[in-house]
Amino acid sequence: MKLYRGDSVPSNSGSGKAGDRGRTFAEYFVSNGLMAKFSDGGSCALLDGKDLIDLVLAHVGYEQNGSEKALAYRSPMLSFSECESTALKFTTGRRKAENFNLCSFEDATHFVWMLQVDLPEESSAGVFELGFEADAKNLNELIDDQLHRSRLRQAETGDMSLIPVAIMNRASAQLAAGDKSEHRAILVNVVRMLSAIKQEGRNPLLLSNTIVRASRDKQWLLYPSDPMPDGSGLSSRFPMNIHLHIHKYFRATPR
Repeated sequence: MKLYRGDSVPSNSGSGKAGDRGRTFAEYFVSNGLMAKFSDGGSCALLDGKDLIDLVLAHVGYEQNGSEKALAYRSPMLSFSECESTALKFTTGRRKAENFNLCSFEDATHFVWMLQVDLPEESSAGVFELGFEADAKNLNELIDDQLHRSRLRQAETGDMSLIPVAIMNRASAQLAAGDKSEHRAILVNVVRMLSAIKQEGRNPLLLSNTIVRASRDKQWLLYPSDPMPDGSGLSSRFPMNIHLHIHKYFRATPR
């Protein structure tokens, strides 16, 4: 199974506004992997009394004026699509038209992840429980190239600005290599899950929205499920691992 996720580099990582920092804090992906929006101001109170289906419905089917909006905007889940072009469109929120041109990693404003995994047996309809180890080896070629080009730039222009980033990424990859604990995540085929549930008692508008949108976008959801060290809930982090790749880099320009 191959799934794709679009992501964007934060335009202003020092901003206090969540939207300015990027949806998954993209510049820290080597150390953090993918981060769900819940990590940026999410509260355990948002999850109280919610089961997995509730989380899926809020994430995909929310209405702008609905009570589920707060949970949708701080969802503990990450969206993926079976379609690469759809995944890239997610980065703009469908609100503006942009041209996406392939470019080097340093010049990229947007990129596409690929999650490539052999699915285990379903734990329930459309729900797959994944176990894996943290591993940054899929990034080694990128980091080696980053170090090489940053040193070339220093030799040619005296500009050392890229070297600390490359060194930080190398150190983060080495830390990931030392993490031998088993990590957990839940992968959800949204349409299959909802087609198999008893829909009584669920919000019919959320159900309709979710089925229409998930069918259109061939949408899956990933729910990072590592327990927090203090036992207060689940981590919002999907660490780098052998199933997760940076697929393509793009620079966006307005049309």
